[in-house]
Amino acid sequence: MRLDRVLAAITFCVILSVFVFSRPATVSSAARDIIYGETAVEWSSIAPDAGVVLTLAGPGGLYLRQDYPAGNWPRFSLLDEQGRPRPEGIYKWELVAQADDWRSSSQSDQFDSRIRAGWFRVRGGRVVAEQAPDAGQPVAIEDNAPENSLYVDNQGRVGVGTSVPRAQLHLKAIDPRLTIEDAQTGGRGYTLRSQEGGDGSLGLFDETTGKARWLVDGEGRVGIGTPHPTATLTVEGYIEATKGFLVNGRPLSSLGGLIGSAPLYAEGTSNNFFGTGAGAANSAGTQNSFFGALAGNLNTTGSMNSFFGNASGFANTTGLANTFYGRTSGYANTTGSYNAFFGGAAG
Repeated sequence: MRLDRVLAAITFCVILSVFVFSRPATVSSAARDIIYGETAVEWSSIAPDAGVVLTLAGPGGLYLRQDYPAGNWPRFSLLDEQGRPRPEGIYKWELVAQADDWRSSSQSDQFDSRIRAGWFRVRGGRVVAEQAPDAGQPVAIEDNAPENSLYVDNQGRVGVGTSVPRAQLHLKAIDPRLTIEDAQTGGRGYTLRSQEGGDGSLGLFDETTGKARWLVDGEGRVGIGTPHPTATLTVEGYIEATKGFLVNGRPLSSLGGLIGSAPLYAEGTSNNFFGTGAGAANSAGTQNSFFGALAGNLNTTGSMNSFFGNASGFANTTGLANTFYGRTSGYANTTGSYNAFFGGAAG
């Protein structure tokens, strides 16, 4: 065989090899539902009639979570916002179908059909490797995981980030966080964490809204609906009690439940109302003090009144500077002013 023909054949094979191995992988050979393009990775829908949530983590602390409505394929760009290639390394992904029929199948079927996960490696702005089919494992620890990432001692105690767990589960880190996420439609993720790392607080935060549902600060003060308690207990919003309240161990009764929902305590422009329905209709009245269920219930613009007792001053609307003390005292007064009634049903 002539030497020039041999060289031509070798050259042809080399060119063909370069052509084959340099082509962008349009469809993953490892997983048919992943499409690797020149500048993006796409996932075909795992549930065409349901929305999908894509969660992805990668080098440089990258973490993203994106919701896609039904019929839209999840997509991850291999270029950043400035059009530059993403950092090289391993990118881990998870897809969760947001379907309403999770409970219609067994738990194992749910995870097989509704949750998928894997990884791919990026180099030079291209995907060069991916997780092989069926390579997923129930438990996996990466080669470069930090020391004591997961530790089980001889008493069955589990340490995450520590080799000396002192409880059945001990989580230790700088600014540690523990997240519980419901993958069903309408579900949310909640995270136990501090308001700020190192401030000594612990709270439950809604990852959808970013708001604290409750929090205990470093001084032991409790906030409900607020991350900044200013008293032993600070509540953002109304408090509803089905069995009343205890003050120094004794019940503080109210009419809650008999007349509908109403605040037990409220204050406005120099007003102080205590009791279910007390000052409920007040609009512009100022400097009033109503104590007792339904005390000053119909007051609208009356000011400088002091009513003490169940339904005392009930019908007062615009009366000024009245003092009623006793159950139903001044009950029928509406516009009278500068009156003083003392005793049950007085006035």
